Amino acid sequence: MRNIRWVGSVTGGMGLRNSSWAASAITGAVLSSLLWYFGDWTGSRVVCSLFMASVVFSSIWVLLVREDFFCWPHPAVWRVVMASSILYSMLLTCMFCLPPEQARMILNFVDPSAGVSAAPHEKGYGENCALTFDSISDIVNDIFFLAHLLGWYFKALIMRNRGVLWIQSIMFELIEESVKSVLPNFNECWWDRWLLDVLVCNFVGMEIGLFLVNRFAEPFNWFMLTPAKANPPHEVIVINRVSRI
Repeated sequence: MRNIRWVGSVTGGMGLRNSSWAASAITGAVLSSLLWYFGDWTGSRVVCSLFMASVVFSSIWVLLVREDFFCWPHPAVWRVVMASSILYSMLLTCMFCLPPEQARMILNFVDPSAGVSAAPHEKGYGENCALTFDSISDIVNDIFFLAHLLGWYFKALIMRNRGVLWIQSIMFELIEESVKSVLPNFNECWWDRWLLDVLVCNFVGMEIGLFLVNRFAEPFNWFMLTPAKANPPHEVIVINRVSRI
């Protein structure tokens, strides 16, 4: 005799759930509101189409994604936040591949004041690369020197892993090096970038933060190089506790 086993619905139980109907109703209401808002608008329809595509993508993301770390006030809220961050990353990726003039045209669709070509004057840090006391004191007395130190102090409190912090520190400086032709503020001298930023500000800030983590909390292991154990990792426990707030 054959072994007969009942299987669940091929739709995964998504077809008749109340959440599916609610998401569809909210999506339809938002799309109708956008059509009514942009109905008499004389500008380009690109903004309307982008907003509507974003709403549809967020609705699909809310229905399909089921793994949630945060549950308050509702998991759907955090799914929309995640969908928005993905759309924002995709937009930044597209703009990164465009010349500055075409990127400003995209911003002009969203806000006409953002598409101007005249950028405000920004201080360049690569004009005087002579390694002298005056040039070093000028960098140390700048507000960004303190911002670097405090920023990596708080990053150490969040990431709690020295390896991850060093990877982020080096990668951030490489990103600044790659976009210095677009943003004059990132045009820095070699000793400013690798000595003052990486080895002084970033190092001191992350070490102070890690010292407090080792003293009052517990470091995280983001690499997961050790074999999996029966108990969940400490990061999962922390996220589960935060999600119940």
